[in-house]
Amino acid sequence: MEEKDIEGVAKLYRENFPEHVFIEILSDPEKWKQQLKDENKFWLVTEDKESGEIVGCAGLEVNFLNSSAEIERVVVAKPFRNKGISKMMCEALVDVSEKLGINYVYAWVRGAQPAMQRTFLRLNFRDSVVVPPFVVLYNGNRPRESMNEEREPRREEFVFMYKLLKDDRADYTQLLEAIRLKKEIEEIIRELYDPNLTGKIDREKIDDVKAKIIRILESYKNK
Repeated sequence: MEEKDIEGVAKLYRENFPEHVFIEILSDPEKWKQQLKDENKFWLVTEDKESGEIVGCAGLEVNFLNSSAEIERVVVAKPFRNKGISKMMCEALVDVSEKLGINYVYAWVRGAQPAMQRTFLRLNFRDSVVVPPFVVLYNGNRPRESMNEEREPRREEFVFMYKLLKDDRADYTQLLEAIRLKKEIEEIIRELYDPNLTGKIDREKIDDVKAKIIRILESYKNK
């Protein structure tokens, strides 16, 4: 992806993935200019040969500290879906990860997107855990007009899918430990939110939650 693609990519997300929780960022050309400066992120776009219009986009965020990479923000224009574009882009990003020497690549796939889950399965990803984190979608079909606009909260399940790029038992153990750690921390963070799904945080619990997270991180650090 190059800077000349920014307007087309912002339009692609705005028209084809308006329910995304980060749609304000993904549909903002100025925010994209900042994203392109991040050396740990790689963005791939697909163009229609006839019109030159951008019809697909997907990102890869690399973490060199733990030798992992996340495939994210996969989107394809509605008229071009079911043509293998998602698979092609994700496969290319897996290849980038391998060339970078990354140990494993993963993705958090929305439970409501079985087609995307099948795409990763075709690329020999494994589905590991289903995590129902607290996610806020802004009105479900469009960006908020302002940061003060009322939010419509909704819970969504996400499927953790991964692919080992190096056949190393130590890498696999590290991956499972990372999954368990993330699940534990998410469970604790969930304690902050109002159980009635209002999206409000119980500020009286913040210090207690911080202490619990620190204890968990210390326990993993000492393993």
